Amino acid sequence: MRHTTVLATSAILSGALAGACFAADRNSKSIQPEKDSQISQMVQAVLAADRDTQNTSITVTTENGVVSLNGAVKTPAQKQRAQRDALSVQGVAGVRNDLALRP
Repeated sequence: MRHTTVLATSAILSGALAGACFAADRNSKSIQPEKDSQISQMVQAVLAADRDTQNTSITVTTENGVVSLNGAVKTPAQKQRAQRDALSVQGVAGVRNDLALRP
């Protein structure tokens, strides 16, 4: 009888733990879009404050912490600077720099 009680308790705890993990995973996914939009806003603010990138047409999007930079800049230095600026923002996991050079 004692062995059956231990197995039943184990099964209940395993189910509760699995449910908690699922809920935590579901909650983290619902939080990510808000975090992504905050990251995009912070990157845009850094780019706007940087005199090397403030007068450029750079679009910023973020997915799962990875920032994508799109648009056009005049020099390779501006392209590199935009990437460095994006990487300086807390929460950025990586940068996909798709900026085109248009002198």
